[in-house]
Parts: sequence; C-alpha cells; structure tokens
Amino acid sequence: MLFCVVALMNGEQSKRTLRAAGTAFGIALSFCIIWLPLAFDAGLTAWEDRAGYLAQLDQFLWPCLAFALWMLVTAWRCGKGQRLAFARSALMGVGSFVLTLVLINAASVTGSGEAKEKLRFQQVTQFPDVHIRAVAACLIRHHLLHPDEGFPSSLADIQQDWNCAAALSDPWALHKYWIYYSAVDRSPRGFQDFRIASIFPDDRSSRLSVVDKRGDVLNLVGAGLTGYERQRQHIPLQTVDADDILYRLLRVRDDITVYMSTHDPNNAPPSLDGLMDPRMLGNACEDTGNPQDRVIGRGYLCFKINYFPPSGTPPSTFAISLECVSYGDGCLRSFYLDYDGTIHGTTEPRPATNQDPGLLPCETKLTYAAACDDPVWSGSGRLSQWTFLRAKTLDFLRSAN
Repeated sequence: MLFCVVALMNGEQSKRTLRAAGTAFGIALSFCIIWLPLAFDAGLTAWEDRAGYLAQLDQFLWPCLAFALWMLVTAWRCGKGQRLAFARSALMGVGSFVLTLVLINAASVTGSGEAKEKLRFQQVTQFPDVHIRAVAACLIRHHLLHPDEGFPSSLADIQQDWNCAAALSDPWALHKYWIYYSAVDRSPRGFQDFRIASIFPDDRSSRLSVVDKRGDVLNLVGAGLTGYERQRQHIPLQTVDADDILYRLLRVRDDITVYMSTHDPNNAPPSLDGLMDPRMLGNACEDTGNPQDRVIGRGYLCFKINYFPPSGTPPSTFAISLECVSYGDGCLRSFYLDYDGTIHGTTEPRPATNQDPGLLPCETKLTYAAACDDPVWSGSGRLSQWTFLRAKTLDFLRSAN
C-alpha cells in the first residue's frame, strides 16, 4: 500500500502509475470488504476477559477504514480511460491481499495471542529491587572468588557453576521489567565494576531501581524525565532503599540506647537477653551453610546477629554485627556497628568488620526512602533517554500480540 501511495503521489500519468493505482484499489477494496465483519467481531469481543489488544484493534480499524476509502477514490480517478488495464492491476491487488492473509494464518501460532493477553494483566511477582540485589550478589560473589576474571560483559555470561538461579541471567526474567546491565571500569584484569537498573517500560518517570558493586540500592525517581521536566515537577533524583537488615541494625542500636537511658546510662548491657523485642529477630537463623556456596535466588531473608559488650573504656560503648546469611535473597550486605558508632558495610558474603567502608550518609537514617545525593548515579551512571527508548522497543517486541 505504501509503495502504491508513493507512485500515486508522483503525479505522472504512466503505466507504472496505472499499475500502482489498480493494485492499491484492489487492496483497499479487499480491506473494506473484510472491515465490517472484522470490526464487528472486535467490537463484540473487545471487553471479554479484559481483551485489551482487541480494544486497541477496534479503535485502530477506524482510521484504517478512512485511509482505505481515500485510496479507493484516489486510485479510481487514476484509472479513467484505461479501465481494462486498471482492472487487471486491481485483480493483482486482490490476489496479493488474499495471499497475505494466507501467509499470516500459516505463520500464526495457535494460542500465542491469548497467552500474551493474559501476560498483560499478570501482577509482578517480585519487586525489582529484590531482583537486582540478587543479580548483584551473584556477580560480586563470583568476582570475590575469581578476582582475575573481573565482572562479565553481559548477564548471559553467568554460568551454571556460579550457583545462581537461571533467571538471574535473563534481562526479562522479571515480569513487566527489563534489567539493564552494563560493565564499566575496564582494566587489564577485566571489568572492575558494573551498573544494573530495573526499567519499567510503561512508566519512564518512576519505579526505577539501580545498584552497582557497592550494593547500595537506589530508587531514581524521575530518571526517565528530561532535566526540564524534572525541574518543573520538583522531582528528587535519588532515594535509598535501605536493606531490611540495616533497618533492624538501626532498631537494635536505638533499643539499646533507650534501655541504657532508663536503666544504666554509664554501662552498656552485657547481652541482648531480655532486652530485644522477639519480633525484631524474627528472621534470625542458625548457620545454614557458607554464603559463598549457597544458591542465590532460592531462599528467604535470614541473618545472624552478634552483640559485643564493652571491651574497655568507656563502658557505655558497644558493637553489633549483623551478617546476611541468605546472601542475595532479601539481603546483600552485612553490617558492623563499631564502638565509636560508625556503621561499616560489605557486599561480600562474610561478616562485616571495622575495616570495611562506611555507609552513605543518607543510609544511617531510620527510614526506607531517605533522600540521597549519590555521586555515581547522578553523573556517569545516569541512564540516557536512548536506554528508555530501547526498553520500550524491546518490551513491545516481547509482549505485542
């Protein structure tokens, strides 16, 4: 049809224009004939079982009909005086239309449309921050065990012997989200860092979680907007999604502080017995194995807490260690609250120590979404508009009926 339109718009009266007009007339006439039953069927079944694609087809058929009618009138005018040749070309147009329907029917997969239609209304089974935390844990653990290899250039390089769930190597494993991965900081020993983002193709202004090898999961609010749009709507760029066990560590610290203020401000308690709310330790567990050997992506949140009473002066100080046992599932980092009040964290599958780096200032607040000014994701790690366009395109090719 488009080639015929180009020929008709040329304006020259030639055999080529006549053939184009006849072919376009035959195609447009065939479409107008099947349009009525097609529109009738789509209109009646569009709202059965929330058939969204049929509803879109029902709306799209009307401009298609207007275009076909315009083609009929335009092509008919081009065929004046040479109706026999025009009729032959029109029959060729009808034949090509019928052949196209046959080929489409032969190439269709029975039940695929219904399956994709149901997929549109399927709810997200896992939060994106949980998924990217598991992917990051898989990469970081392998890099720890094999430092000479560096980080992979693609998630497809995750091997079965890494003890990671197969879904972690699939960018589309998380329903309705696309996992964008890029390796950065190339060196002679391979890539030394990575960037992971979960992109929701249907909404470019929110629901975007990111992480790198530091293990800080950030929510980039308004990341898909332009600078002008973000400034006009006063949307903050970054908030931190604090780990669940970090939240528990801060709660334990505050509970001990409250206990000391009401009992003995000058001396820290010798243990946590009878001091903690049992609900705070609801996910505590015994040692279920080495986190370096467990399968990431098949488990639940599980951690171990160790309390260290005063070891010298002043006697009012204490230390706490909270180790992520279910590494990659519900937690990625382990934390250590030092005697001087500094919190250290590590993304490696081991207990944290006072030699590990400190946390971001925004992470020490007792909240799940503290405003954060992270230097990495505000600069080089920021996703481009092309990344969001690519996500939308891939999502369309993956899900379109």
